[in-house]
Amino acid sequence: MPSRTPGWLVVARQDVRVARADGSLAWSTAGAALFAVLVAGGIDFLTESAWSAPNTMRLFGPVLLLVVPISVASNCYDAVNGPLQSGRLRIPLSLPVSRHELVAGTALARFVTTAIPVAVLLAVGAAFAVTRAHPIDGLVAAAGILLAGLALTAAFVGVAVGWSAATRTPTRALLGCIGVGGLLLYWWFPVDAARYVLNGFAWPGTLRPDWLSWYPALNPTTAYMDVLRAAGVPVEGAGNLAVALAVLLAWAVVPLALGSARFATVDL
Repeated sequence: MPSRTPGWLVVARQDVRVARADGSLAWSTAGAALFAVLVAGGIDFLTESAWSAPNTMRLFGPVLLLVVPISVASNCYDAVNGPLQSGRLRIPLSLPVSRHELVAGTALARFVTTAIPVAVLLAVGAAFAVTRAHPIDGLVAAAGILLAGLALTAAFVGVAVGWSAATRTPTRALLGCIGVGGLLLYWWFPVDAARYVLNGFAWPGTLRPDWLSWYPALNPTTAYMDVLRAAGVPVEGAGNLAVALAVLLAWAVVPLALGSARFATVDL
């Protein structure tokens, strides 16, 4: 007796097919390739120094820190509640697919459709890099940056799809994604706000306590930089690779699980 295809895989395949059919995957991939050409091909015209292959690829490490969040937000903020509003969710929900499987499959599909342009971006950059000095080192750097970029993509996809599953409208999900982006930029704000309140609505005259030294490591952008550093990209910081990967995994899984739990209780 043939085994049934897992529901999450059915949903993921269908979502990827939709991205291919409506052209969104092709357009985002083409945009990533063009952007890589402008970055890797344009640095010789913008600077007078000779760029080696590793240094060319290392440019893309910080670039992904801007490209990935924007790409994920635009691709994922309406991943669940968009089809819910349009009625397109009736088809997968009419199949033997649970709501948890629907959210998981959607997250997998959105990860794939966001990761492909990221991979193309780095592949085109690597094509320019190998024409310069130390091409093998450039390919090694490209592989390390790709792994770090995919981990960052997974983290932000978990956040965006989690918001989309937890809210009823794409607008609310987009505002949630923007709020998370603001939190990542001003990571110490919750701590400083709590200290302000606990100090009687006055700013404390002392520095932050030393026992909060672990707090910055929970920021996924900091974790991404730690992974980049382990891949040989010269960025600031001294974090641990294992901790950084665990943080990125937590950001990929926890918001998605919370959003899935909320979606499971919604009256459709």
